[in-house]
This record gives sequence, C-alpha cells and structure tokens, in this order.
Amino acid sequence: MTWSPPLKSRYWTTPAESESPLQTPLRTLDRICTDLPKDGRPALLDLGAPCSSNINFFGGKGFKIFVEDFLRNYCEAGRRLRATPQLLNYTEAFFGGILCWDTFDFLYPDDAPRMAERLYTLLKPRGKLLALFHTREDRTPRKVFRHKITDNGQVLHEPASEMRAQGHTYPNREIMQLFEAFAIDKSFHHKSGYREYLFRKQ
Repeated sequence: MTWSPPLKSRYWTTPAESESPLQTPLRTLDRICTDLPKDGRPALLDLGAPCSSNINFFGGKGFKIFVEDFLRNYCEAGRRLRATPQLLNYTEAFFGGILCWDTFDFLYPDDAPRMAERLYTLLKPRGKLLALFHTREDRTPRKVFRHKITDNGQVLHEPASEMRAQGHTYPNREIMQLFEAFAIDKSFHHKSGYREYLFRKQ
C-alpha cells in the first residue's frame, strides 16, 4: 500500500460554515468494485486527501490502494502541472481504477486536457475513472474538500483543510471534450450539486 498524495473560468464559493456537510449518494461505487480486473490485487489510485474510511472501504474489497493528495500538492506548487513532474509519477497502464473526485474543478484550465491525458495513460484497458463536477458558478475561491465514503454508502464532503483554490465550472460540453478519449459508463446529477461521471478507458 502506498501513501502520499480554452474557455473562460467561472468561480464559486463553499456553503456557509454553519451548514451541514454535503453528502452525495454516489451511484457508481459498486460498479467500480465489481468491474475492476481481479488479476491479483488490482491497483486503485485515490487522488483525494488521505481518508482512512476510503482506504478501509476499498482495501476490504481486495484492492491495493495508492493515495496521492493531489490538490494540496498541486496548489502548493503554484497550480501548474508541467512544473510538478513528481505528481502522478506512476507506471503507465498500472491502475484498474482512479478516484479523481472533483480534482478537475480546481485545475488551472490549461492543465485540464493534460490531466485527462495523463490519467488515461495511467489506466489499464477498460480501467474506470470516477470524477465529480460541481454546478456552482460563484466567483470566489472555494475550500478544498475531503470526500469520505461512509458506512451507508454515502460520500461526505468535508473540508480537508483551510486551503482554498479558484476553480472552473464545466458545462457538459466541456466535460465531453476533456474526456473524449474515454467512454462514459454512467452519469448522474445529484441534489448536492455534484455531477457524477464514471468513465472507462477504451
């Protein structure tokens, strides 16, 4: 197990601090677990903030889990993917699945196509990628969240730290353009404001 971490942008804010944490009933978790290749212990990359409940959830299903706190490292490096070659430094076609969470929402827009291409190369054929995109269109930096899988199958979105970052709100057509190399297995729009996509490497 490894532990670590050309369109106009629109920005958004977090809910007020007094509000209850957002929860999303992700519909694709079971599909990820059943469809990943079972050759030995399939490798799964979690790009979110380290979370023991996620490690326990997927570890209990037999997966070898790699955790990279991508957004923290990316933001601390100045939000430039080319300037951070140490990020996503894995063997190509290594992972059966990637939990991308809402990483793309916080990328500098020019980095988004590079990120999608890199994640594609890291997946095995027919590997799955889970991604969330928020629908908010406010214009101030937003707090970065940890996405925590709960016992009842919900995902709790709670602040990972006091770090905030500017983000880009993607209309569906931009998402389709970014992931045109992938097939879409499933997509859902949740009351929490997140759009959930499960992509598959063709």
